[in-house]
Amino acid sequence: MTGEPWPDLAILWEDDRYLAIDKPNGLFVHRSNLDARERIAALQAVRRLAGGRVHAVHRLDRGTSGVLLFARDREAARALSEQFVARTVQKTYLALVRGHPPEQGELDYPLVPSEGAEPVAAVTAWRTLANGALAVPVGRYDQAWCALVALFPHTGRRHQLRRHLSHLRHPIIGDTSYGDGRNNRAFREALDVQRLMLYARRIAFTHPFNNDHIVIDMNPDATLDHVCAHFGWPAPSDDVLADSAR
Repeated sequence: MTGEPWPDLAILWEDDRYLAIDKPNGLFVHRSNLDARERIAALQAVRRLAGGRVHAVHRLDRGTSGVLLFARDREAARALSEQFVARTVQKTYLALVRGHPPEQGELDYPLVPSEGAEPVAAVTAWRTLANGALAVPVGRYDQAWCALVALFPHTGRRHQLRRHLSHLRHPIIGDTSYGDGRNNRAFREALDVQRLMLYARRIAFTHPFNNDHIVIDMNPDATLDHVCAHFGWPAPSDDVLADSAR
């Protein structure tokens, strides 16, 4: 189709109706006018991988990596999309953020989806998993405080997690739209963080056709592993990845 190499995609889980991949950072879910140079998107790559037509049932930002679900037919897509609309799908994200947030909390802060539109409801819960400090001066501070947080979006607005964390004054490291350029630079130079540090870590849902409880986890990438090793943070356990508010 193009001269570009196809992305190397890992299938995390699949059956005869669905499959989930570990979407890499930098890959659009659909082809986008945001970058005309990008000719390959996850949808086309998964169709090639699956050997047939598939349908994306939700989206991830280009900069976000992690669990991305596809349906193998329209009936399956419609059935699972209804669960996303009903907000019964449990989504857990991991993010590296600026500062030391409170141990846990929930932000109910409406977001404007587009210029001129009315604000829509947006709710995000979080749990702080670990705190750290990078020994690099940033602005008037002698070090860059940071934290690893688990995020539980109860709604699915565009850029919701990035905008909510920015509103909380704990923007995601590597976020060039809503983040802090000085902190981004500090982590880029000290730990080679070249990406948005936001990961779709887990998705859990009830299978529409057999009622099985499906839990799908992503594989941590080298950047997240490197950051956690630098600060001595252990891998998050299953209990902290579950949204206690759901």
